[in-house]
Amino acid sequence: MPPPGWRPGQGRKSRNTGHDTTGVAPRLRRRFHLFILRHAQPVEQARRGRKAVAILSRLRVAAERALLARRRRGGRRMTLDMVKASRDSLIVELTAAGARVTGSAVRCPFHKDRNASGSVYQDNGSSTWLYRCHGCEWSNGRNAGDVVAVVMARDGLTFPQALERLGVDGQSATGNGGKLWEGPERFGEWLAGKENGRFAGSWFYQDRDGRTVLAVIRVDGADGKKAYRPLHPAGDGWKVGDPPGKLPLYRLRDIGDAGRVVVVEGERCVDAARSIGLTATTSAHGAKSAHKSDWTPLAGRGVVILPDADETGARYARDVAAILTRLTPPATVRILPLPGLAPGSGDDIADYIEQADGKTCEEIAGGIWELADALAPWTPPPDPGPDAGDSTDNAPPTDSMPDPGPPWYSIGDVFKLGDYARGMPAISTGYGTLDALLGGGIRPQTVTIMAGRTGSAKSTLALNMTRHIATAGESVLFLKLEERIIEAVWRMHAAAADVPMRVFLGGVANTNGETRTKLTDGWRFLTDLPLRFSDVRPLDGIDRVVRQHAQAGGRVVFIDQLSHITVEGADFGYATASLISNRLRRLAVETNTAIVVVVQVNREASKHKVELTCNDLRDSGQLENDAAAVILINKIREPDGPVYGGTPTPLYLQLLIGKARYGRQTPAGSYLELLWWPRTCRIDPKPENADDAERRGEGVPL
Repeated sequence: MPPPGWRPGQGRKSRNTGHDTTGVAPRLRRRFHLFILRHAQPVEQARRGRKAVAILSRLRVAAERALLARRRRGGRRMTLDMVKASRDSLIVELTAAGARVTGSAVRCPFHKDRNASGSVYQDNGSSTWLYRCHGCEWSNGRNAGDVVAVVMARDGLTFPQALERLGVDGQSATGNGGKLWEGPERFGEWLAGKENGRFAGSWFYQDRDGRTVLAVIRVDGADGKKAYRPLHPAGDGWKVGDPPGKLPLYRLRDIGDAGRVVVVEGERCVDAARSIGLTATTSAHGAKSAHKSDWTPLAGRGVVILPDADETGARYARDVAAILTRLTPPATVRILPLPGLAPGSGDDIADYIEQADGKTCEEIAGGIWELADALAPWTPPPDPGPDAGDSTDNAPPTDSMPDPGPPWYSIGDVFKLGDYARGMPAISTGYGTLDALLGGGIRPQTVTIMAGRTGSAKSTLALNMTRHIATAGESVLFLKLEERIIEAVWRMHAAAADVPMRVFLGGVANTNGETRTKLTDGWRFLTDLPLRFSDVRPLDGIDRVVRQHAQAGGRVVFIDQLSHITVEGADFGYATASLISNRLRRLAVETNTAIVVVVQVNREASKHKVELTCNDLRDSGQLENDAAAVILINKIREPDGPVYGGTPTPLYLQLLIGKARYGRQTPAGSYLELLWWPRTCRIDPKPENADDAERRGEGVPL
């Protein structure tokens, strides 16, 4: 039975529950009170508990959501843009999730929130209302999202399901099939919402008569991936998919009667090439779809293909060249890899133009034509036979093309390789005994592992090696991932100036006298060294930085340390460490650099103070396989007596060589030692008579 004094439709505020129904249509308000009547007893029993609050919140949300979804504007149901632009919609869905909203402050419903960590606000540059929580990443790894993201996170729905629950136009929830869109931009905005990403732009293709027959839109997803979709005109709108037949080239009408045309990969690259005055074009749908386009407008012309700096770009260039040389009449094709783009980087003409600082557009374009004219025309492989098709066929050069040759080298081919005569000269670490065991030092095109227990001065040794190698004139890149770059430079400055590390911790501005003089001399010494520092952690970012370092003449890279390298979409573990190890090995070969990586040993080896071996490397055995050398800091030994006549006593670092592809391992039970001065973060070679001096308590000059 209903509580005394209650009547359906009594007013905007229920006398029994005090629940506000302002803004709810009369018909929905009656349904609201009928629902209360049906559940009056459980609500009364749990009146002061959370259950009552939850039931009443769901009731109001259901009523208000129905009101919002059925509100008409110009005779049409609400669109996705309208829902996103409605603050009420966002508040309703947050309330349904259990949030408490006061003004713009929100107690987050997606984690235990006692301090209103969230807020609602309108996105700059658009009408979309967003919810952001500063205490959790509630939206698929992000801390902000719109009303659709709230519904998806709350109910575990897909994007179309969330639109259906919001009451948005049912056709918008499907987004493909036979639906006609108002324009490519409208579809792009819808797809961006579905992918929880950003609409990045659209490109249009015209036929010979100037009619637009194809549009390609791009959406950048939240995970960094790019999604491309084609649309073509159909009736009064646009339909997802390609038009029938071969696709036109991009900017086809701009080609006109130009005698020479540049072909690049992608619409963005065409726009970049046109910005410096080149006549440029490309095919639709990326590097693997050259055969889908009609290339006959380039018949008989001179064509220069500028491939992206990776294998995909090179394959696209070969595919296009094969098609163009089979036209009637055939095009004269030259393939020009742009100089200065790091191999394997994927850089393109847009990056090439950006790197050409100080040059005019005419100078850049003229330089490209000059390089192309110096090349011999590309020659197609021999005709595979009568079944290959006629000369006007645009089929892709796949299985019908002849095999390029056996996948091996003869002895004569190997003799011709540049590395055969050039060799792999070693780079000294600055420690003679260590170099002797490594076979002369670290070598380009290899990876060296430096491992040890926690607190065994791994990073300090890496920084001292860096200083020694840079002093010898080699440009060194130090990737400091474990701590701030400034702390690494403090350590290097302390070692170079021979001052205690506590001076930097206390602030060098507070020094004077002899210490200030040492600091000044050390700073002048370091600033003259070819040193570079970076704290980039993503593996792709490290790849890019190392290639830029190599392009600038650098041959040595230190990474401190491996466990702080991140791979998108993967947690650090055995498989990730193996992936990183393999990638670094290939990077060393491709950039002709010596890469030294600092790693930890496993917990078992850290717990038991036994002699370290390569089996103790943490995370992956692939590290040992990919490395040319493994340096193990076995333990730290204190001297038996006073050393250096009352000066601060050094410690001995005991090093083992667990693997040396070009040298020799330390025999079992033996090791080499270096002198470590913890106060100044300095590690020096151990003098030959240091053991005798230690026993006698005499000083030995360094």
